[in-house]
Amino acid sequence: MTGVRALLATALLAFVTLAAPAQAETRVTLGFDDATAKQLDAATLVEAAGLRATFYVNSGAIGRPGRLTWDDVRGLADRGHEIGGHGVTHTDLTSITGDELRETVCDDRDALLDQGLAISSFAYPNGRVNTEARDVVRDCGYATARQVGGVFPSALCTPPGPCPFAETFAPRDPLATRTAPPANRGWGVTRLQEAVMRAERTGGWLQLIFHRLDDSDPGAITSAIGCTAMSQSHSSCPTALIRV
Repeated sequence: MTGVRALLATALLAFVTLAAPAQAETRVTLGFDDATAKQLDAATLVEAAGLRATFYVNSGAIGRPGRLTWDDVRGLADRGHEIGGHGVTHTDLTSITGDELRETVCDDRDALLDQGLAISSFAYPNGRVNTEARDVVRDCGYATARQVGGVFPSALCTPPGPCPFAETFAPRDPLATRTAPPANRGWGVTRLQEAVMRAERTGGWLQLIFHRLDDSDPGAITSAIGCTAMSQSHSSCPTALIRV
C-alpha cells in the first residue's frame, strides 16, 4: 500500500487546484462493500485524512479467508467508521422472496446487532432492489438503504435524460438512495474529479462505492479521500461526514 499512500498527497493537491467554487452545497461520502480483508488498508487511508467511511458487510462471510473477522468489524466501529448491513450472503434480493428474503436481510442485521454494533443503513447486494426487497429492508429495521446507479458522474447518460449528478439531500426514497457507479479500474483521478465537479453544478450528495481494493485504481481511492478531506476546509466538498 506504500504507493497508494504516496498518491494521497497528490490527490489532495489535485482537488485544491482543479475544483471550482461550489455552486451549491455538495457532500461526498465513501462506502466499501463486501467486507474484504484488504479494506482494512482503506480504513487506514481514510483515517490518515481524518475521516471515516461506511463498511457494508455480509455477516455470513465474516471470518472466511480473505474477509474481515468480527474483531476487525468491531474495531472499525470502535474507530468511528459506520457498519452497515449487506445481507447474510451476497444474494441478489430480487431473486428471492418470502421467508428466504426476510431471513437474508433480518438475520444479517440481527447478527450485526449481536456484535454490539449500531446498524441503521443497508446496501442492496449488486445494488438491485424491487418493491418486496425494499419493504423487507424497512420492516427489518433499517432507516436507509442504498441501491447502485441513478447518478451520472460522467458522459454515461445521453439526452433526453434526466441525468442527475448527485442524490438530493432529502432523497426521493431513503430506502433506495442513488449513487454513482461503483469505482473500479476505470475510475482514475480524472474521472473522480469530474464526478465531484459535476455534482457541484447542482449540489447534493455524491456516494462513491468501492469493493475489492485490488480491483480499484488506487489513484481513485486516494482521490476520493482527498476530495472528501477538502470538506473541512474547501467549498468543493463542504461536509466532513463520511456516511454512505
